[in-house]
Amino acid sequence: MESDHAVGIDFAASYFNQLLRQYTNPYKQIKLVWNTSLGLAYLRTTHVDKQGNLIFSEKSGPESVDQKIYSAAAHSDKSIFHAIQAHMNDELIMPWGFPQSYLVEHLDLLLERLNKLVNDSISGPKELTKPTYDAFWNFQTLDGSISLPFVSKDQLELKGVASLVLV
Repeated sequence: MESDHAVGIDFAASYFNQLLRQYTNPYKQIKLVWNTSLGLAYLRTTHVDKQGNLIFSEKSGPESVDQKIYSAAAHSDKSIFHAIQAHMNDELIMPWGFPQSYLVEHLDLLLERLNKLVNDSISGPKELTKPTYDAFWNFQTLDGSISLPFVSKDQLELKGVASLVLV
């Protein structure tokens, strides 16, 4: 699976969860199930800090880690995240609320919709800035046999999203 699409679908699922939290009660969260070279697993292709802020890039400095946190205002329309978020806002939110919440009862259709939104967002003519990640985070196989805080990207093949689950 293309790295941009993997990052995009993870971001789109997280943003969809934000919309659910904002517009629905009771709130259920969707989670991606990935098909990987180590089997079916949960993992994150985007990186967040302890406060839940999306990290756009990070590198080690002489005395600390330099992190660039994603913010819609700072990255305006130049980033992959902003493009996906704007497209999702246009497609999923109506002036009177969030009528697309029915999709949590049809996860196959939701996955299809998120994939299309991500493809449409990242395949435009505009050059988008993208995060620089060297790992996948919070890796855990569905059977629980492997649980790691991160896995180096060059050690794990992502074949795609196999399913969505509600948690």
